[in-house]
Amino acid sequence: LRQGLIAEATVRSLSPDPTDRVAVVALPFGWDPGVDGGVSLAPAYGLATVRTIDLETANQREPAPYRGPVTRTAAQPEIPVELVEAIAGLRDNGSTLTGLVTDNTATTAAFQRRLAAAGSSLWAYRPRLRVALVRREARDATEQLRKVTVTGPTFVALSSASGTFPLTVTNALDQSVTVDVNVRATNPALRIDPIDRLQLDPGETVDIDAVARADSSGVTQVRVRLSTTEGRAFGTPWEFDIRTTQIGLAIWVVMGLGMAVLLVAAAVRIVTRIRTTGMRPREKPSP
Repeated sequence: LRQGLIAEATVRSLSPDPTDRVAVVALPFGWDPGVDGGVSLAPAYGLATVRTIDLETANQREPAPYRGPVTRTAAQPEIPVELVEAIAGLRDNGSTLTGLVTDNTATTAAFQRRLAAAGSSLWAYRPRLRVALVRREARDATEQLRKVTVTGPTFVALSSASGTFPLTVTNALDQSVTVDVNVRATNPALRIDPIDRLQLDPGETVDIDAVARADSSGVTQVRVRLSTTEGRAFGTPWEFDIRTTQIGLAIWVVMGLGMAVLLVAAAVRIVTRIRTTGMRPREKPSP
């Protein structure tokens, strides 16, 4: 604990902001400093300076055992692996959620406090309870992320080189969010134009038209997914197929000529019938 206090005080003393030099420390439950509680910690700053190392070659060095004056108490239990993994899950889900919120200053600060408390030594003697609480917080963050969704069609057919298809983005949170809509096709011959970044108010639903451009015919699977402005993907992706049919210019010309011939033939037949039967009186019906 004293080593942690010294490290925290050292980091804060290097900050140019005077407000960073004030700290409040929450001591472990039932902690008793004993008779050495009033001993000054200033001599700790007289320890030998640790030499810097190169991070690129650090993993190539043989680890050396620590022989300094600070010894770790045997009564302090180690942090279990399950707790470390649970904290990592909370960090990932919470960072995605805070990055999703448009005005996330207060949200980020609150999350960082919860994340710091998740690995606090206050829970060293109750790791199972702490693991359960951290996992529940991570699940809560995941449930919040699921309230921002994207949906679209189940199938799209394009009869030309380009076309549009609808997408719907919904924000069921009670906070404004900013999202990116990422649309990817498995076939590079089908390209989707980039979609502008969206900002949705609480409870708002936005309909957008995505533009697809194809260089060939065929069926291509398309995947739509939301992400934060920092590129963190979240939520359930929406997948569907796009069928593209490329009809060349020559085929269009032939079809146009055929239609023109058909119309001319029909017009000639109608005119001929009028000329041959238009001047004849109608026969009286027989009694």
